[in-house]
Amino acid sequence: INNVDSVFCTSHKLLDKCKLFNSNTYLIPSGVNFTKFNKAYKSDDDKIKLNSRLSTPVIGYIGAITKVFNQQLLEDLAKRYSNYSFVLVGKTHVSVNRLKKIKNIIFIGNVSHDLIPFYLKSFDFGIIPYYVNDFTENVYSFKLNEYLAMGLPVITTDLNEFKIFDKKYPNTIYVAKNYEEFKDYLKIDFNFHKKFSNKRIEVAKQNSWKKRFEKIQKITDVMFENNINAYEKKQNKIQIK
Repeated sequence: INNVDSVFCTSHKLLDKCKLFNSNTYLIPSGVNFTKFNKAYKSDDDKIKLNSRLSTPVIGYIGAITKVFNQQLLEDLAKRYSNYSFVLVGKTHVSVNRLKKIKNIIFIGNVSHDLIPFYLKSFDFGIIPYYVNDFTENVYSFKLNEYLAMGLPVITTDLNEFKIFDKKYPNTIYVAKNYEEFKDYLKIDFNFHKKFSNKRIEVAKQNSWKKRFEKIQKITDVMFENNINAYEKKQNKIQIK
């Protein structure tokens, strides 16, 4: 970190840490391939029709299931809302035997990223049920903007990046402070939330990879110009001597 020209960080806490070693540190959170997801959102092609095979509403999660995934929270949700379907799309890296015993939790497994938008089209809600710990407090989850790009309401646990996101984009996501609050957010009128799909999609567009790379290019252009100017000054001093 000390020896590079600039540093890019994906979360605010990483930004604060890296700035201690390099003042040229910038925040570039994970983005979303907005064009891909928006194309699927507008498409009439429903490659994945979960709604026709499962009880609704469908509460979905995309991404790997690792140690940071709060299985106890999901178990409590599934038991509280036994008439809902909880669908998990992604590779499993830890034992999930306890969850497989619950009938309304469905494991899809690992799928091509090109299919992810079509799974999301069958969701009524997207969730990010991560533990809050030293690791996850430094994480900005890429799936957040993928959910929003498909117009989905999102419930997350009380992580730092989600709280910051909620303040920046009010009424876009729901940040639950505890288990009960997480459960309560699912006691909703899903038709009500569909009215705000366009707002969520617009937020995702603002957080696209295209926007991220535009910011990176501006930073690197300035850095390049500064390096050229510094080199020219150095050469001029040498010539004067």
